[in-house]
Amino acid sequence: MKSSLAGITYSLLNEEKSGIELLNLCRDLHSLFLEVSGFDPEIKESTANIKLNRGTAIGSTWAAMCILDFNRTQKFLKAINNAIKDKIDIQQNSSVQILYAGCGPFATLITPLLTLFREDQIKCTFIDINPVSIESLRNTLKAFDLESYIQKIELCDILEYQMNPLNSPDIVICETLQAGLRKEPQVAIYLHLGSQVKESTTFIPEKIEVHAGLLDSNLDYKRMMGELKDHESCIQILTPLLALEKSIYQSIDKHHHDSYIHFETKIFIPQELHGFDRICLLTKIKLYQDIELTYWESPLTIPVQLISLGPEQAGQVLKVHFELSSEPEFNLKFL
Repeated sequence: MKSSLAGITYSLLNEEKSGIELLNLCRDLHSLFLEVSGFDPEIKESTANIKLNRGTAIGSTWAAMCILDFNRTQKFLKAINNAIKDKIDIQQNSSVQILYAGCGPFATLITPLLTLFREDQIKCTFIDINPVSIESLRNTLKAFDLESYIQKIELCDILEYQMNPLNSPDIVICETLQAGLRKEPQVAIYLHLGSQVKESTTFIPEKIEVHAGLLDSNLDYKRMMGELKDHESCIQILTPLLALEKSIYQSIDKHHHDSYIHFETKIFIPQELHGFDRICLLTKIKLYQDIELTYWESPLTIPVQLISLGPEQAGQVLKVHFELSSEPEFNLKFL
């Protein structure tokens, strides 16, 4: 089993693949995880989402299916692999401490990589709020004989997790997001963990940028039909809304009201729309150094359409704020 995992990992990291070949590799990885873990994606406990104060933790079934987002899976694995190697070069004789926040049932973004490193080079702390995921992860690591890489596995809400200040992680992995940083708790997790880590800690993703933009729905339809080569001609970036990175807790203006935090700005709609007929959220994700997911490369970076525009909206101003509540969302209002 471990050799099968190592083979898939090697192919994902080192071989040039077409989209369909990458998808098939990720399907093989998903099937392998299901086989060794005993995880049942059909039962109610697996499919149920868990509501948090600052977002929704998606059910274990849906977390597992994220593997099939093949660009995401490959690029995250490449980014984390590079980050680990860089940390090993810097730290030399000490193991790289990795915290995986919201690890899901298989810890998909680190488990394959454990086949590439010695157990004295990496120690992992896995955290998830879902007991189904925790049980599946324990089975998965045992089946692949990777238990020696475990620092600890903890069932808890990551937003309540307190690190040991004497053992701050070298790398934090957290992929609990959707396009536009909506619904899931990625922003809240970065705010919570960013204040606890040492300066040299690497967060993956390193940065998630969300801009307000315009979308031409006619050109976007042509893009979907394969009739448009220049995908970015569908969009026009207007205003940066939120840049999420580990230091956000230091720089953002936080306004507390009950359990809410608001990040506010304004969007100025151009006087001439030139065929653009939607306000949208545009998400770009810098994973590590030069590895990134840009527009349309993944469901995580598909433009999120918010408001339809007509001639009467040209030149108007929108007030926008990100509401970090139980349903994280950008809310827009015409002034």
